[in-house]
Amino acid sequence: MFQLFPKDRWFFETFAVAARNTHAAAKVFHDLLQDYSESRLQSAVQKIKEIEHEGDHLTHNVIDRLNKSFLTPYDREDIYQLIVRLDDVLDLMDGAASRVLHWKVGPPPMTLANQVKVLTLATNEIQILLESLQPHLVYPELRKHFEEVHRFENEGDSMQREALAHLFDNEKDPIRVIKLKEIHEFVENAIDKCEDVANVVEGICVKHA
Repeated sequence: MFQLFPKDRWFFETFAVAARNTHAAAKVFHDLLQDYSESRLQSAVQKIKEIEHEGDHLTHNVIDRLNKSFLTPYDREDIYQLIVRLDDVLDLMDGAASRVLHWKVGPPPMTLANQVKVLTLATNEIQILLESLQPHLVYPELRKHFEEVHRFENEGDSMQREALAHLFDNEKDPIRVIKLKEIHEFVENAIDKCEDVANVVEGICVKHA
């Protein structure tokens, strides 16, 4: 009997691992900023870098397998967009954390810690969504997670505006303003990419529910 979907669950399992890695990196970043110390900064940034390298490896594996597979569980474009956008989240997170270290910004403002908390919550929802991937998706069961990611993206936008206003009003060193502004933007873009990931999964639901 002809089967529409491959028997193995490699794509599903790999997406789940990639999502768990992304959330793990967000938690490392969040923990660092919530209880910041210079002594922990180097090791935390290095850990995020290691997770980012693992994310690159998973992305390359997915694209390679996609090119070699005759049958795929979802449309090829959806699989490609899903892994690439998830990798974007990790890249942006790594970029933000690396700048905290290499630009020597010192103790970051609480606004950044709060923004990364929202990122961590968004990556948790992404993890739930990607661990739920299967050939036949039940949209009503996943809808609340899509809504949560969209809510976190809106919250991130609002926090970004407030953080920059606070930075411009209170920071006297213009170089530090430039540094922190860019770090905030990296984090905000990472939250935006979480919404992109959720949108891809939602689109898959429409096609395969």
